[in-house]
Amino acid sequence: RSTRGREVMSAIGFENLNSNAVQDPASFASAMSKIEFTFNWFYADNQNIALFSSGRVPVRAAGVDLGLPTVGTGGSEWNGFYTAAQHPQAVNPSGARILNWNNKPVAGWTAADDEWGYGSVHRAELLENAVARRSTHSLGSLVAAMNRAATQDLRDAEVLPAIDAVLATGPAPSGREQQMLD
Repeated sequence: RSTRGREVMSAIGFENLNSNAVQDPASFASAMSKIEFTFNWFYADNQNIALFSSGRVPVRAAGVDLGLPTVGTGGSEWNGFYTAAQHPQAVNPSGARILNWNNKPVAGWTAADDEWGYGSVHRAELLENAVARRSTHSLGSLVAAMNRAATQDLRDAEVLPAIDAVLATGPAPSGREQQMLD
């Protein structure tokens, strides 16, 4: 863990928030970049929205597969840490919205070594789909979209339709697969 023994360092970013040093997306990114634990942070004012993904994220050695153990000879050691400019961030993205539900903030960004949930589908897609049902939202309709997403099964809503489409091209490979689909 890159932050072991350094937890207090993140207090600097929170002090920036508590002292009203955050006034715009740039000062927001500066404050959040001082927080060393990994988290997706959001900013909003009357003209802007922004996202910054914080963390003391190590730069891995070339060729390291995060899904496999590494050889302990030293060749797989970290090569420093990503700079604030290299972290996922956005200000006023197209579509004028930022949706996130503890998912990866941008394509290609990796998760912690013990996180295996960054697959091809993520529960944030349920939230995106629920929000997309309307062109504008009130606070109540947005909460309803969040509730809809929170009470759906990702496997049923996003994965099963793909399986169903494949199985519809011919008979199920076995009775077990047909029973599962049924």
